[in-house]
Amino acid sequence: MKNEAGEKELSALRIPLNAIDRVLPPLTGYLDPVHLEELGQLGEVVAPLRGTFRIVRENDCFRVSGEVSGALILECSRCLRPFREEVFGEFDRLYAVGRDPSILNRETELTEEITYLETGLFSPLRLLEEECILLLPMVPVCKETCPGLCPSCGAELGKGGCRCEQPTRESPFAILKRTLV
Repeated sequence: MKNEAGEKELSALRIPLNAIDRVLPPLTGYLDPVHLEELGQLGEVVAPLRGTFRIVRENDCFRVSGEVSGALILECSRCLRPFREEVFGEFDRLYAVGRDPSILNRETELTEEITYLETGLFSPLRLLEEECILLLPMVPVCKETCPGLCPSCGAELGKGGCRCEQPTRESPFAILKRTLV
């Protein structure tokens, strides 16, 4: 299925990796928000996730590289207000067909991070959703200068503050100043 811009919907796409001889031409498409369950738990996905990727066979592995972009409504961790977060990033991952050798033999030491696909079918849905999640901030804030909420009354400090009496705390170094003077 294609959207108005002619982009292909990627959620149902399955690519048999062993059918790729050398290089799969770049694929561009989108993922409808209804298919992004994990991402939807972190925020409201407000537009389709867009991605472009290519697959290159490297001996027994397949290198999948490309870029992903999207937009979500997140909740500010300081003031709890919703805000829009645009994400864009590049990725580069290795895949192999078969069972993960570290599962078969616990003593196997892996030198590269490779994702093993037992079925040999690559799905861009999981990759693009994971990469978008990795691009999200650990602590989302609407803006770096957001003062947040008053810890006493919960008033939004960015909207005029609150009427709570703020206790004046003496600096822990004040005692040094008194002894030196």
